[in-house]
Amino acid sequence: MIERPTYKGTSLDSPITKIGLPLIAVRDGEESQLGGSACLIAPWLALAASHVIRDYSRKYEGEEAKPGFSERTYQLLTYVVTDQGKTTLPFFIGPVWYNDATDIAVLLLLPGGPISPNHVWECPMLELLPPKVGSRVVAFGYPLSSVSANAPFTFEARTDASTAAGVVKKVYDEYRDKGMLKFPCFETNAKFEHGMSGGPILDDLGHVCGIIGSGLGPPTEEGDYYSHGSTLWPVLGTMVNFPWEDRYPRGTYFPLYEFAKAGLVTMLHLDYITVDVNPDGTQTVKCRRY
Repeated sequence: MIERPTYKGTSLDSPITKIGLPLIAVRDGEESQLGGSACLIAPWLALAASHVIRDYSRKYEGEEAKPGFSERTYQLLTYVVTDQGKTTLPFFIGPVWYNDATDIAVLLLLPGGPISPNHVWECPMLELLPPKVGSRVVAFGYPLSSVSANAPFTFEARTDASTAAGVVKKVYDEYRDKGMLKFPCFETNAKFEHGMSGGPILDDLGHVCGIIGSGLGPPTEEGDYYSHGSTLWPVLGTMVNFPWEDRYPRGTYFPLYEFAKAGLVTMLHLDYITVDVNPDGTQTVKCRRY
């Protein structure tokens, strides 16, 4: 029996909402947009799709944000669902780092309100290698969602949390093309809607194996969609400078790979990856054949 893709709404008490986050842009305390999603990977750290950050910058600043950290004249917000969907913890997005080697950005989360010292971060296991062709994947995000301002700096988010499942059709170890998907990625027949970009993709073991990238419709006669996810391992070359006083002085840039090697992000197959920082400040990330 051939497994067909499925797509369904997801309640906020689902475990996936602890790591799948909405990504909300706000300007001047009133104008707002919910056009993307994110994936929690460690306390105070999340991943999102770089193209969502670029889209927000074009909308609110009139130009595309440059790779790496860029100052913003608008705010990025998110929240983590807790207490079985009954409450949410708000966060501001601080610095954002990314490069052209992948469509994945690294986000630093900053508290948007009181957080209990007993709060337990529900962080996933990350699978750095892509899922296998023919295997099942499940993706989560916030499509067709909206945000309205009830008063200055007071917002109401109406989220359409959704889960899409499908089968991996192709894996591109280097790139699909040299234009749009010029980085390691994979194709699935799952339905990825606008607004889901940046959300987590889980493999059949429940490990996060990718970040939602693009989806095209309508479906084929067989009910298949044409969607792509970004493979995780290239993000390890992203240069970040979030506080890590035990290792680097404040403001010092280092590859995310160093943070992962210290065991502060839980990852599978880290030993397959090498990251070299070149004299000109660029990075070379390699994944040995698997």
